[in-house]
Amino acid sequence: MTSATFRGAIKALTPPVLLALRRRWFGWKWLRGDYADWDTALRASCGYDDAKVFAAVLASARAVRDAPGLVERDGALVSGGGEPNLPLMACLLRQAADNGGRLRVLDYGGALGSLWWQHGSWLRGVQDLRWNVVEQAHVVAAGQREFSVGPLRFYLTLDDVIAADGRPDVVVLSSVLAYLREPDQLLAQLQRLQVPQIVIDRTGFVREGRRRLVVQHVPPRIYPGSYPAWIFDAELLRALESDYRCEATWPAIDRFDPSVDFRGMSFVRREFCAK
Repeated sequence: MTSATFRGAIKALTPPVLLALRRRWFGWKWLRGDYADWDTALRASCGYDDAKVFAAVLASARAVRDAPGLVERDGALVSGGGEPNLPLMACLLRQAADNGGRLRVLDYGGALGSLWWQHGSWLRGVQDLRWNVVEQAHVVAAGQREFSVGPLRFYLTLDDVIAADGRPDVVVLSSVLAYLREPDQLLAQLQRLQVPQIVIDRTGFVREGRRRLVVQHVPPRIYPGSYPAWIFDAELLRALESDYRCEATWPAIDRFDPSVDFRGMSFVRREFCAK
């Protein structure tokens, strides 16, 4: 597949509009404030690792595991949402084809395998597949205890993944960079590892102005959580440009703040880019 063909295919594959989820979120002010530093924003939030919050996420993940056709997204269940995120699938399948049927996915911050449960059945044609999630300790413990099936595995660190499975072919950063204290450091680490493809999805960028640090508030009917979140500017991605080329971009499914441009994008190391 040529680079131009790949970009055209991605552009055509806009994710489906999740009307039920959008109705649930409509009218709620998710992103609040403009904080000077991470610790200040952290003190203004109650966190994601609160026991009640994690219990809700765990219950949703169990429901998805046990009932094909459900999708868990940010702790909320979406019925009838079993269709894949087509731009993400295009990125993964392209990488598998380039590798002769081998695909090592690192799903950084992938919770209890939300993306795997949504996409696993669509990846059955990949002959040699591993889907490795890096998460917080309590999430990894639950994942290893209840959710490590087939290609799905859970690890505490990127180094643990490499020790077990080697360098990943694709790193998926779906709705995660915004919730890291130092997201630029993670991107720099992946760049040093020379990961062939980095997929960034469901990530918010300012429509104008500078990077902002806010507190994201989840509607109580989903779970009573709040945590610091970055809204990025273009500077986040500039460091990648020396080694990677942005092969495709697409609108992300998130629509909960009109002042934020939520995007997905695929970065491929320049030596692997189609000529």
